Amino acid sequence: RTHSHYKTRNPNLFAKHCVDKTAFEPSVAQEEFYKVIAENNIALMTNAELITVQKTNTVIDTIVTSNGTFSAKVFIDGTYEGDLMADAGVQYTVGRESSEQYGELYAGRRPLMPGSCYGFHSKVNPYQNNGTLLPMVWPEPLPSPGSADKKVMSYNYRLCLTNSTDKTKRREFSKPPNYDPDYYEIVRRYVKAEPPVSLDVLFKIYSIMNISGNGVKTDVNSATIPFSTNLVGGSWDYTNGSKQTRNEIIQKHKEYTKGILWFYLTDDSVPRNIQQQLAEWAWCADEFVDNDNFPTQLYVREGRRMVGDYVVTQNDTSPTLDWGNSSIGLACYAFDVHPVEIVPDDVNNSKIAVVEGCIGTRPGTYQLPYRAIVPKSTDATNLLVPVALSASHVAYASIRLELTWMVLGQSSGIAAAIASRDGVTVQDVPVNTLHTELLKAGQQLQA
Repeated sequence: RTHSHYKTRNPNLFAKHCVDKTAFEPSVAQEEFYKVIAENNIALMTNAELITVQKTNTVIDTIVTSNGTFSAKVFIDGTYEGDLMADAGVQYTVGRESSEQYGELYAGRRPLMPGSCYGFHSKVNPYQNNGTLLPMVWPEPLPSPGSADKKVMSYNYRLCLTNSTDKTKRREFSKPPNYDPDYYEIVRRYVKAEPPVSLDVLFKIYSIMNISGNGVKTDVNSATIPFSTNLVGGSWDYTNGSKQTRNEIIQKHKEYTKGILWFYLTDDSVPRNIQQQLAEWAWCADEFVDNDNFPTQLYVREGRRMVGDYVVTQNDTSPTLDWGNSSIGLACYAFDVHPVEIVPDDVNNSKIAVVEGCIGTRPGTYQLPYRAIVPKSTDATNLLVPVALSASHVAYASIRLELTWMVLGQSSGIAAAIASRDGVTVQDVPVNTLHTELLKAGQQLQA
């Protein structure tokens, strides 16, 4: 739809990315999304905070929100956080399982390996002169490698920036109100120890649209370094946090993101050529116009994960594993765990900063089974969970892309329709019937 948008409305503009026809401006994506909603006569309730869930035994009867009370034969929790799932009494977990729990090679706390993954490639002292740790370095004693904990990978904001020279399309970076340069002392030491040679060392910058020959719009993600757009260690309390806690964490991520941009743009420790390259970029003046040109959604890479009768683990991500008619879609991304924490390497007595938590290997294309989105029958019988699905931390790190969640969302919708039509529980949806309907809808179920 977005490709057609550009072709019909702006033939002089074109979208491009690593996969053809998959890149688009946020404003265009939102416009096309609302068109789909309208074309299908769907009642969309925005800013509807979940207040409570009303159940009879294992059946969810109604959900009470700040926008009203809603009843349905089948519910789908398609959120990052899994609040409906949790409030409905469905078993879930947060954090990392031990390597022993499911026999996974990459599970649990990862070994400290300076210089690997998103790590420091030069020695950086994480201590202040008084012996205390610098901001963004975590003091907690580390459990042994492979041990379980409740920590999740880092979150960030995906930024939409432009290097257009047209001042009407730009909104320049400015000093954040609460900016404290001392907060970024660990970044200062990192830059001095390992001066970046180009801006793409600090940020992953993906071009999403040419602007009539005058610059581009971009999708900016965290580069594979300790201090990019990821706020490492800032995500742990978000999932199970109160509304106030979540809002505080969201605000902290906003402040960090704007602050790290300002630091790299202005701090004397940053090479001048890097500052000159960064100065070419600015917020897109025509994106997120109701939110100070800043993205509205924090990228919650990992939150709650349901514990169903079947849990997808690293061992289920083999391309040779065939779920037959139980397959509801494919996944193919790497076990992409962004940094979990930055710690002093006291384990090896080296007293240097090190990144912990990363995984980055790729399993290949594999199937996902229907049971992965179905709660235990003792927990809920009319709920499907395609995002906070039943998977281990390691498997979830590969599943957790929006592209995969879209696939699982479509399969959930069709499964919910079958359950509603036939008057059966989600656990009793016939997989052969579901398989047939998914194929009719164009779902790819085999690698």
